[in-house]
Amino acid sequence: MKPRLSWLLLTLVFSLHLAAQPTTGLPEKIDKYLLQHFSEAGPGGVVLVAKGDEIILRKAYGLANESLQQKNTPETIFRIGSITKQFTSTAILRLARAGKLSLQDTITKFLPGYPMGDKPITITHLLTHTSGIKSYTSLPQLVGSKESKEKAYSVNEVIAAFKGEPKDFAPGEDYRYNNSGYYLLGAIIEKVSGVAWGDYLATHFFKPLGMSSTYCNDLGIMGEATGYYKNRKKYNVADVVHPSASYAAGAMASTVDDLWKWNKAVFSGEVEGFDLLQIAWRPVRLNNGVTKPYGFGWQISGEGNGRRIGHGGTIDGFQSFAWYVPESKIFVVILSNNMGANPGEYANEILSMMK
Repeated sequence: MKPRLSWLLLTLVFSLHLAAQPTTGLPEKIDKYLLQHFSEAGPGGVVLVAKGDEIILRKAYGLANESLQQKNTPETIFRIGSITKQFTSTAILRLARAGKLSLQDTITKFLPGYPMGDKPITITHLLTHTSGIKSYTSLPQLVGSKESKEKAYSVNEVIAAFKGEPKDFAPGEDYRYNNSGYYLLGAIIEKVSGVAWGDYLATHFFKPLGMSSTYCNDLGIMGEATGYYKNRKKYNVADVVHPSASYAAGAMASTVDDLWKWNKAVFSGEVEGFDLLQIAWRPVRLNNGVTKPYGFGWQISGEGNGRRIGHGGTIDGFQSFAWYVPESKIFVVILSNNMGANPGEYANEILSMMK
């Protein structure tokens, strides 16, 4: 069924992509809500809302660069922070399917000499934030100053900075969000595959899926937004974190279009066997039987028909969030270059509008 002419005109005026389905008024309602949170005079973001294969709304808000008065566009590239983790976890699953590693392997199989302590730490512990390893982003010597953020690190240098820190708890005893675990997973991917983490993702995911605006090292690329934080009434340019500092835990930059391509490929089984990915979307179970709302690089919220699978991301100057509802095939992704934005809250509100 073709959209009505009035809808086509509205698309041209507001840059809204409307789905050929019973969503009359929904794009306008979502747009009105987002305009309350993104000022056209300051840094903003880009939003894509889809159901199935149809885009309901795809629109940019605010400025990509305040000093140049350059507006965000739907094609603007943003740093996505910890949304990176689902790419890292899927790379691990791909290697597991190929028989290159087991999810129950101890990390010392690939990183000899790593101080695990009295109990073994497995790849699954790293994937689920249950290893007890101290998160390196809590250490000021690595990310506590402008100089430390901008510095280019080697993988071994960062690991050396946190591997001697006391464990927060024994493996599997608790859940605590942990960037060190995903840094180590990047090192394991490199050890097993023989190529750099970013090159592995580009070869196996970005290029085959046509994700032409997705990067693991975004320094010097064109079309990326500048990140900002607000100081009283003024926006200040955020520090630029060197990609080597966030690495497999959060170094990626992408667009809403590329993340939609990724989401469709993942949940259709195109990227990796759908059966194997079911493990990634299962809440982790601690040693005492208690479950936590996190799988392998994905957050999980709700149950049954209302189950949501996704992740948020925060890195200096940028906020992001993406949710997917498998039952209704609704996907919402919000990327922002404004540290004052709350994409997670906005995404939840949009999903509530679509019930």
